[in-house]
Amino acid sequence: MSESKNSRKILIMGLDNSGKTSIVESLKGRNLMSGIEPTKGYTTEDVEIDGTRFNIWDFGGQITYRTEHLARLDDYLYGSNKFIYVIDIQEHSRYDSSLGYLEDIMAKLIKRNTEDLDITIFLHKFDPNFFENYLEITEEMITNLIFRIKNIIPEKYHENIFKTTIYTVFERTGI
Repeated sequence: MSESKNSRKILIMGLDNSGKTSIVESLKGRNLMSGIEPTKGYTTEDVEIDGTRFNIWDFGGQITYRTEHLARLDDYLYGSNKFIYVIDIQEHSRYDSSLGYLEDIMAKLIKRNTEDLDITIFLHKFDPNFFENYLEITEEMITNLIFRIKNIIPEKYHENIFKTTIYTVFERTGI
């Protein structure tokens, strides 16, 4: 992909089954009713939206791949404009694991002095009627999760946090 004002490189990471590939497929306008296989290693996709070409790197979130991704993160970051981290909010039992992985990634970003990298966190699978369907997850749990995320990301970085779902693609929540 050529470097220009109209092209962006995006890294999208998170635990397995957090919805990373579904997000990419949704951006490509694909039907998500068919099965999506777990990403092995990583994949790259070029997507054009409103005259901007996005080179999206979708990283498999299984533990074996996470170790490799962390070891090679400097290589992957080269030329990156945006880092998206996806947390499956329906899997509250995995919040600690997900935040641990985010913390490991942030340690690498801090070491590499990447303050100019745009960081976005997706609280994903915040589907319609979320609180009605997932009674074991409360607004207080989500607020606590956001607090924990903000404590992982140093103040010198600017992060955006969005509640997302593939049903209403990337609606800004004002967090």
